[in-house]
Amino acid sequence: MSDETKQRVNIQFSIDLSELPSEVSRLFGKSCTHTQDAENLLHEISSDGHTLSVGSLADIDAARLSLTKADLVLDDLQKIIRGYLRMKTEAQAEESTPAPQRAPPRMMTPHTKNPEFPGHHPFGKRKTGFPEGFDMEKMQAKLQAAVQSIEDSDEEVPNEALAVIRSRMQKAMKVMNDEESTKTDDETV
Repeated sequence: MSDETKQRVNIQFSIDLSELPSEVSRLFGKSCTHTQDAENLLHEISSDGHTLSVGSLADIDAARLSLTKADLVLDDLQKIIRGYLRMKTEAQAEESTPAPQRAPPRMMTPHTKNPEFPGHHPFGKRKTGFPEGFDMEKMQAKLQAAVQSIEDSDEEVPNEALAVIRSRMQKAMKVMNDEESTKTDDETV
């Protein structure tokens, strides 16, 4: 066999949904034909009586090639059927999913309108944004306990809400670490 006949090419095409059962049946038939060819070759080898010959070696090779072809067709069938079932499942999920609700508008406070304006910022002119005496470790512990409580509860809480809480905790920890780093740098100068 030439190298050209041993190569396989993946192709993709679409068909009408109504044609899918006949296409799947055609591919099952093709796989059965390859399997039957392999079975016939193996039966011929075992009934021939000359199992230890060059001819039986060639027949075994041909039978293995037929089984490989059958396996490749079955692999294609698995992909087709998985795709069909995924499409069917997604269509059912879309039908049963209610329309998404709009998020309520964010409440605006003086400091969210313009956080750079010191007169309206809750912490005045402080660079770090934390008031004197603020204990970040206590706040982190409280937030972590709240997140754990939400995760442990039976109520459905959107993952987005937990992600927002975690994100805000990370930002606050970064600011605190930056503040500590700045204090350390100032003390060493």
